[in-house]
Amino acid sequence: DPNKFKFFRRKIEKKTLKFIYLGGVQTYDNEKETLLNTKGSHILKSAWENFSRNKKNVVLFYGGPGINKKQFFNWTNKLEFPENIKFIGKIFPENVCSYLNKADVLIIPSINEGLPNLANESLSSGLPVLSSNAGGLPEIVFHKINGFVVEKNSAESLEAGLNWFYNNKDVISQLGENGSKYVKKNRSWNNFADKLKNKIKSQANYS
Repeated sequence: DPNKFKFFRRKIEKKTLKFIYLGGVQTYDNEKETLLNTKGSHILKSAWENFSRNKKNVVLFYGGPGINKKQFFNWTNKLEFPENIKFIGKIFPENVCSYLNKADVLIIPSINEGLPNLANESLSSGLPVLSSNAGGLPEIVFHKINGFVVEKNSAESLEAGLNWFYNNKDVISQLGENGSKYVKKNRSWNNFADKLKNKIKSQANYS
């Protein structure tokens, strides 16, 4: 909803670049009775380990469901700058907007995905998205226009995306503005309603 996730112009700090991930750790496959890491948190962890070396000025807000805090902090404590990982855990939908407004870039490293509301909400609020090319993500995240698209299931590709934002801080605000304009024009409820009305009218005229 663009009315809820309103455009928020970010002042990108030269000293610190803030990323946010809200996919959590795992989902459950009822048919196979196994845990699936479809949101790609393991890909993000691997990419972050390499990306964050010798970089004291990068922060990762890490949240979502299914996170084992003991395992999580065992991982962060192995990093060069563990204090730069901000654990936020599971958050309620009404708090998503405020967390997005704390960050400069949203990360969606999914291995399997539909068209997540989170991408739409992020872009609406002016937050560029670093996403994999899974599912419908490339239908809303456009490479170097309102975000950066990487190969799914590839830590190396995701690391390249993290580095691209790190080396191109000056374009982040413009990418965010591009994303907000796109959602407002193409993905808002009003736009959807207008398209539905036009479709109904055309079908009525055809019949």
